[in-house]
Amino acid sequence: DSGAAPNPSAKATNTAKTATTATTTAPPGGGCDACVSAAQGGNIGGAAASYGKCTDPAKKIACQQAAKARAPSAAQAAARNGNCAAAKGIIAAANGMGAGSPALNNATHGTKCQ
Repeated sequence: DSGAAPNPSAKATNTAKTATTATTTAPPGGGCDACVSAAQGGNIGGAAASYGKCTDPAKKIACQQAAKARAPSAAQAAARNGNCAAAKGIIAAANGMGAGSPALNNATHGTKCQ
């Protein structure tokens, strides 16, 4: 009998920890922080998805600038690895959020993804 009592409380503790973790992982800033973080990490598709949810003008510009800086190399890497769909998706995502550039437009040159 004494062995059965701790098990339900252990389950309740685990559930509480899970709920706390889920609450703390939500991106703050209306998508802005997630946008900047994704762009800085080279995840241009993720940045573009968060860009439309970003409500802070300064952070929106920071996201756009980070995407503009990282998108050409991300698209070029995808193209060089033969992942043309990803390369074109990166280019489209960056252009869609106003982060296009001549370097981005030339990212697939010299690859089969042209």
